[in-house]
Amino acid sequence: MAAHSLLILAGGHSSRMGRDKAQIPFPGPHDPPMIASVYRRLAGGADECLVAASSTYGLDCRLVADHPEFAGPLAGLLGGLAAARSELVLAVAADLPCPAPALAEGLLRLAVGDLEADAVVPVTRRGPEPLFAVYRARAATPLARAGHRGCARGPSLSEALGLLRVREVHEQDWRRWDPSGASFTDCDTPAELALAAGLAAGLTED
Repeated sequence: MAAHSLLILAGGHSSRMGRDKAQIPFPGPHDPPMIASVYRRLAGGADECLVAASSTYGLDCRLVADHPEFAGPLAGLLGGLAAARSELVLAVAADLPCPAPALAEGLLRLAVGDLEADAVVPVTRRGPEPLFAVYRARAATPLARAGHRGCARGPSLSEALGLLRVREVHEQDWRRWDPSGASFTDCDTPAELALAAGLAAGLTED
């Protein structure tokens, strides 16, 4: 696998879940926290692991601070890009607890082969998936520019992608690495958490 840093984005208020999503046991009540599922599936191939949050949640990761001028995932991504020791950063949200290692490896291979791309981003029926994507460290400059152009709350990360040279990976391509699409099952609500837990039961981690 290409040299890279793994950045787990674990900020946010988890308002729809009602509690810190990263700490929720996954897939069941007596299991490790959700963020550990992301770490367990993806950290093995990384040169380092970073967590953009207020805690490392007991993981063998380096804690990084959000960029102080922005909010939301954009702030965490900018903080991680600034702190990463590798040129390539695999950024994954902590509430995507079923990431396919093969998908991560595929995105990284595309990034290595496309030196012009600032980011390699899967596209699903919902649109771009910037919270399971590979970024080059240089993407920090245009992303910060997007943040300064935004309103008081700042732009969404999807909006900020407009200032990057993005290599889009469409469904017919990423399905080769993740046939189930479970990598993009997020857990914003208890119902989505139950769905993801069911998917996790049928997945392998290799």
